[in-house]
Amino acid sequence: MPRKIIKIITTIILILLGIVVVILGIQQSDFSKIKKYDKKDSSLPENMMSSTKQKIADKQRHNRGVRLKGNNMASLGDFNFNIARGKTLIANITLKYKSNKEDTSWFGDDENIENEIIKKSVFLRDAAINTMMGNTRAEANSEKIRRELKRELNKNLRCGEIEEVYFNKFIIQ
Repeated sequence: MPRKIIKIITTIILILLGIVVVILGIQQSDFSKIKKYDKKDSSLPENMMSSTKQKIADKQRHNRGVRLKGNNMASLGDFNFNIARGKTLIANITLKYKSNKEDTSWFGDDENIENEIIKKSVFLRDAAINTMMGNTRAEANSEKIRRELKRELNKNLRCGEIEEVYFNKFIIQ
């Protein structure tokens, strides 16, 4: 019985000593010498290019937002779709839309199709992802998929409709 008590007391003392050592180590540490990775380091490869090239690369790397292009065109941005058999489809989708003037939506009378596309951009991108996922390589670039994608996107719009779907980039890896 006394041996069990001695083991328990020894374990408690060792745990307390470990906690004290950790606390003393933290108190005496100098965290100001830790290298900060959120600052620009000119020796890193991505920071060795000119500022103009860096801006272009950043814009291309993060092209996931919906943008209006004029002439009744809107870009849904870049997508990475997982299609059948472990393949990935990298695509950029652009939409041609037309306004539906006589429709009054829950957005209000002053809304137009451009504002609706921007406001519902998350829903439009989600509809594109859900439509494209799981298609085989042969189906992914077919007219059937374009019609289905147009139909799914139009389900989300009230002030207008999508007339055509274009793939600006279409790479299967």
